[in-house]
Amino acid sequence: MAALMLALRLALAAVFIPAGLAKLLNLAAFARAVANYRLLPPAAVRPVATTLPWLELAAGVLLLLGLGTGPVAAALAVLLLAFALAVSVNLLRGRRIDCGCFTGPGPRQITWATVARNLGLSAVAAWAALIPPARPGSSEAAAVVVLTLAVLLAFRLAGAALTMARAEAALSRSLATIRQR
Repeated sequence: MAALMLALRLALAAVFIPAGLAKLLNLAAFARAVANYRLLPPAAVRPVATTLPWLELAAGVLLLLGLGTGPVAAALAVLLLAFALAVSVNLLRGRRIDCGCFTGPGPRQITWATVARNLGLSAVAAWAALIPPARPGSSEAAAVVVLTLAVLLAFRLAGAALTMARAEAALSRSLATIRQR
């Protein structure tokens, strides 16, 4: 059980540290994404857009270090539910907007899969909040860290491959249009 809880904690950290960093590196794009949800009054967009990345980064670092795991994971569970609700509201309104999730290269359009991802991560965070942390042995902890990093690297590589495939498809379409002229 200790290894599983460590893996959950590290997985959440691996989601929120890069997400917070990506948003901090492009606050203007993230602020546009927050505004585009049309759920906050205009005066609240900037404070939310500048505070949320720092909170995500801090939560990820705390989870990585194993500090305040219960309260931090509980806060993330609630935050992820709020994200799922915000995406759901916009999908039900028929809007297909950039999620602002990682604010990386290119837009990431909201879908019901975004809602499912946020709900799944919220469940993981809630579970991590409810089960007290245990101290695994050093070899068990090392194996979990390596496995977690390998899985996260695989997801990142798959995401990069998908981004490259989309860019190649867009370039091919552009070249085809130019050739038709």
